[in-house]
Amino acid sequence: MLRLCRVDDDPALEMLAILSGGRVEDGRYVLAEVDGTIVAGLPLAGGEVIADPFRPTAHLLPLLHLRAEQLARPARSGGLLSRLALAAARH
Repeated sequence: MLRLCRVDDDPALEMLAILSGGRVEDGRYVLAEVDGTIVAGLPLAGGEVIADPFRPTAHLLPLLHLRAEQLARPARSGGLLSRLALAAARH
């Protein structure tokens, strides 16, 4: 599962950084979680992936990058919520 980090993920991110020899960058992360355990993280603001070197994570890295790119894109106007709000404002 991929998800955004929460405050209570800080200890897991710190452990990943120690295991991978990296460091935790400030800001939000997209995380890869397997069986309830965080195994990799990518900072949304850019930077290096931190990952558990004792677990297979190579297949997750393209997914982390793709999700981070999706979240970095500005929201498109004209989406369903925008159209619903516009329709409600007209009535």
